[in-house]
Order: sequence, then structure tokens, then C-alpha cells
Amino acid sequence: MKKNLYVIFLSITFSVILWVSVSLSNDYSTNLQLPIKFINLPEGYVPVSPSSDKINVKVRGKGWNLLTTKITSQNDYNVDAGNELKKKQILNLQSFAADNTWLTSKLQILEITPDTISFSFEKIGYNKLKIVPHLQLEFKTGYSLVSDVIVMPESTVVSGPIQKVSALVDIPTELLHIKDLSDKIEKIVELKNIPGLNYEDQSATVILNVQRIVEKSFDEINVRVIDIPADRDVILLPNKINILLRGGIDVLGKLDKTKIAAVVNYRDVVLDTIGNVTPRLIIPDNTKLVYIKPENLKYVIKKFNK
Repeated sequence: MKKNLYVIFLSITFSVILWVSVSLSNDYSTNLQLPIKFINLPEGYVPVSPSSDKINVKVRGKGWNLLTTKITSQNDYNVDAGNELKKKQILNLQSFAADNTWLTSKLQILEITPDTISFSFEKIGYNKLKIVPHLQLEFKTGYSLVSDVIVMPESTVVSGPIQKVSALVDIPTELLHIKDLSDKIEKIVELKNIPGLNYEDQSATVILNVQRIVEKSFDEINVRVIDIPADRDVILLPNKINILLRGGIDVLGKLDKTKIAAVVNYRDVVLDTIGNVTPRLIIPDNTKLVYIKPENLKYVIKKFNK
């Protein structure tokens, strides 16, 4: 029984292969959408504002050749730009069939739409631009970014029509959408394709430092008065404060109060009209102040006799 099934399977397989082989030996017509690639450009110039950047080419040929072309072809239709700095070029696309032997050696071109293309030349410009990640991030409850997003490389050299390049201030990446973030993550993302421009780097690595967000209190932090004249002294009442900071668990877990400073500028004391001042807090990057207690401090100004 098993032997009969094996024979039947082989017979069916052979029949299918034979049918496909016979079918693909016949002539067929199909349409190919091909990007235009300019060749033989004047040195230091690029084509700009082409009337079309893609063409539809109707071709005819053996089924095998059509299938191979769709799967393995370079998919560019080469157009000789002429190497002459004319104000405007208008070219017949059918006349460049000989420059596309990858297409015409096995297939017959029946029709090209559009059949002509117009363009002009512009000098090539170069600019080193910052890479800006395009992010859509969703965090698990209780988690968030605890530092700035890192992008490597930070910038890339962009080349293209000089007016277009000069108008850019940065280069965005493609959208990076990540859900349920709860840990540090690195992702490679492509730079956004802008027609007519070339990049030294095609992608960038985006590093997201995600941690659980916690709170931590720091007590008995000394408050200093700064920029006091030589003949003055200021006594704060009280001269210590307690604070609560919010940040990533790894950041706050390693933080001690020696990294925190609280100051009052003497000028603020002199300009005060209500009898108390609020200290200015200097806290580490990637932390956020929740509260200061007490928020306002009374003071006494002493003057020394010369």
C-alpha cells in the first residue's frame, strides 16, 4: 500500500513539473515597473526634477525568461544622461534599450510608459547632518526612559542636489515602533529614504535605556548661600532640607546625597519681599524632583563692621 502511494506521489510530481515546464516554454507578455537609473552624468552633477522616476515596461518572452527577470533582475532601467550641461534634457526612453541588455537579451520590449523623460542638472552638495530617530514607544506600567536616546552614528554625510541638501537640518530614521518596553534595548533602524539623496550610512543603532521608575528620599541636605559679599553673612532657618527624587531604579540605587546640591543666591535674599527664599536644587541628570521639604527657608542677614 505504501509503495503504491509513493508511486502515485512521484507520478503526480512528475506530471506537475512537466506541465510547468511546457507552460513556461510558451511566449507571454507582462508589465515590469522599473526605477530609472541615470548613467554617464557630468562630473559633479546630478539629475533633478525628473518627470518620472519609474517606468512601466511591457515585455514579451518565454515564460522561463519572464519568471527569471522578475525574480533575479537588477530592476533598473539605465538612461544615458548625455554628459552635457544643457538647461533641460528631454529623452526618448525607447532609445536606451541597448543600454539594458539584462532586459533585452531575452525579452522583447513592446511598450514603455511614459515614453519620454525630462530632467535638468544640478551641482552635487554635501552636508554632515544629525540623525534623528523617529520613535513611537509604549512602556509597561511603571517603566520609562531614564536617559537620552543614544543614536550611533550620531550623524551621516548626505549628498545630492545642492539646494535640497542645503535645506535639510537633520535626517530622520524610519518609524521605530516598540511595545511593552521594560528593559534596555538596541535596535537597528534604516534612515528614511528621501528621493535624490544618498547617505554615507544607510542605518543607525538606537539605544533605549528603559528602567523601572522608583522614588527615593534624601534627608539632611545642606543648603549653601552663594555670592555673599565679604562684609555680609546669611543664616538660613533651617539650613537643611529633605527631598524626594524620581528616576530609574539603577540610577537612584547608586545615587547618594553627595551628588546633590542645594543653594540660595545672595541676590535672591536681597530682592526678597516676603521674608523667605526657595533653594535651587542641583540634581543628577535623568532624575526628577518630586518635592522639597521645607520648600521655603527663612533667613537672617548679618553685617560685619569694618
